Amino acid sequence: MDDLWLWLAVLLAGPVGSFLAVWAERSCDGRSLSAPSACTGCGRRLAARDLIPVVSFLLRRRRCRYCGAALPWRLLAAEVLAIAAALAAIVVTETWPGLALTLGYLWLLLALGVTDLICLRLPDVMTGLLFALGLGLAWLDGRGPGNALVGGAIGAVTLLALRWGYQGLRGREGLGLGDVKLAAGIGAGLGVLALPWVGLLASLAGLAAAALGVFGRANRDTPLPFGVFLCAAAGLVLLWR
Repeated sequence: MDDLWLWLAVLLAGPVGSFLAVWAERSCDGRSLSAPSACTGCGRRLAARDLIPVVSFLLRRRRCRYCGAALPWRLLAAEVLAIAAALAAIVVTETWPGLALTLGYLWLLLALGVTDLICLRLPDVMTGLLFALGLGLAWLDGRGPGNALVGGAIGAVTLLALRWGYQGLRGREGLGLGDVKLAAGIGAGLGVLALPWVGLLASLAGLAAAALGVFGRANRDTPLPFGVFLCAAAGLVLLWR
């Protein structure tokens, strides 16, 4: 693979991570992506020196330069994970189309996970793009569009059945339709045989998080962003393959 593509992936990773964090936050609060970056505490527009990935966050000690408001840790996490995804994709891919599709898929999983973590939502535009990239991955690894569509359908139907079953047993919604659409994108991108592994890893991680009270005290009313675990599991399975 041309070294130019490798350097480009690494250099873009930090800014992409920043963009993904902003995209997730604005998908939750309804703000436009075209609006300039500003502190959510005081509303002051941020300068270029405040937007250097990782570096600005650490140098400012997680504080806004103008009002001292604390910045959420997810901003740093998104930047670091985007860089880690780029490095991992470089290791597991051999061609620039493979790198582009794998990295785009991983970055979209990151955006979806952050969004679900913030507001328990999985926007249609993100899940739709994930499905489209999943078709690209199926073409790349020789599975073809038919296999991708079957994988997407099985993933969606499985989550839909779990959604209906939980609602019938507990009388309330346990999984959102966003999780169903996310499963379709995962099934398309990874294939039918990968779905059990994704489900197992996501379920184990979700149970561990609930038991440890990661998202608050565990009880029947504590919402669990299951999409976070589905995204993490799908990313790990993709890289492991």
